[in-house]
Order: sequence, then C-alpha cells, then structure tokens
Amino acid sequence: MIKTNLISDNIEAASYDVERLRELIPDWDDLSSTEKLEVLEDIDPDSRVTTHNVITQSYRQHIAEVINPEVSTTAVDVTHMAFGNDSTATDVSDTHLLNEVYRDNVDDHVTQSAEEAYSATTLIQSDEAVGLDLQECALVTEASDTNADDLAVNRALLSDSRLQPKDGDSAVTVTITITYLDESEAV
Repeated sequence: MIKTNLISDNIEAASYDVERLRELIPDWDDLSSTEKLEVLEDIDPDSRVTTHNVITQSYRQHIAEVINPEVSTTAVDVTHMAFGNDSTATDVSDTHLLNEVYRDNVDDHVTQSAEEAYSATTLIQSDEAVGLDLQECALVTEASDTNADDLAVNRALLSDSRLQPKDGDSAVTVTITITYLDESEAV
C-alpha cells in the first residue's frame, strides 16, 4: 500500500552576488538560464538556506487519484515555481501558496529513478522579482495562478534575507526535491 502522506522533501535556496559572478564569468550576462545553472554548479554561493516543506493536500489527493484504477485522471507536469509573501507556518492542510507574488519557469528538471526522487530548479536572475518579498515557494503545474487547473505540489517557507525583499544584486537558485518513500522508509 502506498501512503501519499509519506512523501519526503528538501528545499535549497542559494544566493550569488552577481558582480562576483560577472568577475568569475565575463560572459555571465550572455549565458542562457540553463548555461548559468551549469556554471553555478562549480561556484560556492554567498549564502545558502535549506528548509523542509509540506506536500499540499490537493497534490496528495491528485496522487491518490492517479494510482486509483477506478478514477480516470492524468498525471500533472510541474512547469513552474511560484513564490509568495506570506510567512504563515506551513500546515498539512495547505493547498497552495497563501499569497503568490511571482512565478517563473522551472529551468532544470531531474528525475532520479533509483532514489524515487524528482528535483526542479529555478534561477531567479538579479533583475527578476526585485523588491518582492519571497517568503514562500511551491512547485506548480501552470504558467498562471489564474488557470483553474493550477496545482501546487508543495508549500515551504524561505528564510533568506536576500529574498526579503529580493535585491537586484543577487542571482538565486531555488531547488525543490521531492522524494517518494514507502512506509518502511518514513522517519
């Protein structure tokens, strides 16, 4: 039996001073988001925070429907990462962000089949989301929060001062990893 409440998670937000990046990588501003993520793998961030999230009630319901042979539903694709400015503690009854203020494409997806894990990374460039308080984040399934089919996979709080508010001096990567565990692996 698969219990959807045993989904584990991990989130990392890493901030990089963009002037330092421009010194280390002279063509930084000309690189694509994918190329920037590749380069950042070899550079230590100026700050890094990690946190845990809750898997939303609506996503747990979706997973239950996907694995139920009596229900006809299609699995959703995670396409974006959303950010909000509400710092209310996460709760297992959460269904979405509490107050979304910014949304961006997921720049990198990695499925680790052996570990039954999925990771998604978004790069928030130095000139993006400037002045917005990014205190909560979630993986989501649509480009717009006004789309009725939008589903949030998770909700987490971020505690990085460079995100509250997001400044124009930093590029930030946010990586969310969702790991599916069976009951024997749950801690």
